[in-house]
Amino acid sequence: MNEINIKAKLINAINQAVPEEENAASLIAKLLGIGKESAYRRLRGNVNFSFTEVAIIANRLGISLDDLFGLVQQEDALFKLRLLNEEHSIDVYMNKLAEYTKVLQQMNSNSHNVVLRLAQNSLSLYNILRHYNLSKFYMYNWLRYTQAEYTNLKFSEFELPEKFTIIQNKYVAEIQKISHFILILDPNVYASSVKDIDYFHHINLLTLEDEKLIKQDLLSSINNLEEMATTGHTKRGAKVDMYVSSINIETSYIHIESENQNYSEFLVYALFSLDTQNTSLNQTQKDWIDSLKKYCTSISQCGEIERYNFFNKQRELIRG
Repeated sequence: MNEINIKAKLINAINQAVPEEENAASLIAKLLGIGKESAYRRLRGNVNFSFTEVAIIANRLGISLDDLFGLVQQEDALFKLRLLNEEHSIDVYMNKLAEYTKVLQQMNSNSHNVVLRLAQNSLSLYNILRHYNLSKFYMYNWLRYTQAEYTNLKFSEFELPEKFTIIQNKYVAEIQKISHFILILDPNVYASSVKDIDYFHHINLLTLEDEKLIKQDLLSSINNLEEMATTGHTKRGAKVDMYVSSINIETSYIHIESENQNYSEFLVYALFSLDTQNTSLNQTQKDWIDSLKKYCTSISQCGEIERYNFFNKQRELIRG
């Protein structure tokens, strides 16, 4: 790969990674401590980025240098994972969520037949981000793992950044455009969320009112799922095939496909995921999720008793 191609790929990667509401030159100028005009010259390709500048930008914007230099063609570079940077973990997560959103935007704009397969042992991002207090709790919980300054911060003292709310709303909007959902739910899909809430209340980081608000969001998410299972479609008319697994699902698997594009995720590190667009791995992911159906009971417009029992069990778990 020649110098011109590398420069073009870097500039393109930066423009894709910068959130829509941000100005690329302003952000680069801030990251590198240079003037805005100097940033513009780099983004136009008139001036080369130094190696140090590339490293800073890649770290802050979550750009994969493997992808940039073509290393993803090797057998051992099939996944992408944005590693946590303790100092800037909120920025890293927001950039990662913006990246997910852009993949969905691309698939939705090029196809009217996007299918999402999801086998989940805990709440998915879509379940979480649709509800303010639940989203706030997951971000708060994650920051306590990754940043020491949040260790003793009470939930009531924490606020979601406004930029994050904007990005998460865009993500939810793109998910809602998908035309077909295949959902496989672990029999205890809400258990880990309830345990986390109870733990934080026990150590006095959540008040009774905080706990009530978060659990109200959990109950609301159950109501949404139950309505989709009962009707067989979302409020926007997308088809829904929902199943309850008879066995525990060890982690959450996601596969999204259109006529000419595939994308897969494996949930790791609470809110992060390994993701890939490798053709072979995507086919394996799709086949794996579909294979889980043999251990499941369908509850979409059928299995009325099983559906009733499953959702009531989740409600009882949340209400304690």
